Amino acid sequence: MKIKEYVPVFVVVCSILGSVGIWSLTEKAKRSHEEYTRREERYANLIKAIHGFSSELGSQELQQKFIGELELAWLYCPDEVIKKRYAFLKTMEVGQNASHEDIQKALGELMIEIRVDLLKRKSVKSTDLKAGDFKLIKAVGKKGIGDS
Repeated sequence: MKIKEYVPVFVVVCSILGSVGIWSLTEKAKRSHEEYTRREERYANLIKAIHGFSSELGSQELQQKFIGELELAWLYCPDEVIKKRYAFLKTMEVGQNASHEDIQKALGELMIEIRVDLLKRKSVKSTDLKAGDFKLIKAVGKKGIGDS
């Protein structure tokens, strides 16, 4: 057989492989964008719920919403964001007596980590968190939070 006889087969195979490759890249980009959008929405919900810890707007309902977002963060957030959330909540524990500056610093560090995560636009592919890092927390009103 001559090479000319294989040209149509070669063209068809290349067309199929090219189409599959382009489809695969498009689907990956769509999934990445959807994941980013979900993460952005979750962070927006979290930021709104932070007001549950302010003295003027504080409410147990908003605190619980913040804590719920923290629990969901284990599904989509990088380790540093989760650690900064727990560090912020540590300042809000009943009996902790953290200064206003300590609370503001922990909150600022959390917001920076959220911003860094969103600007990276990368999926979380691994974690160094351990089972013991997960904590059940409950809102106890304007006084702050406590262990469940």
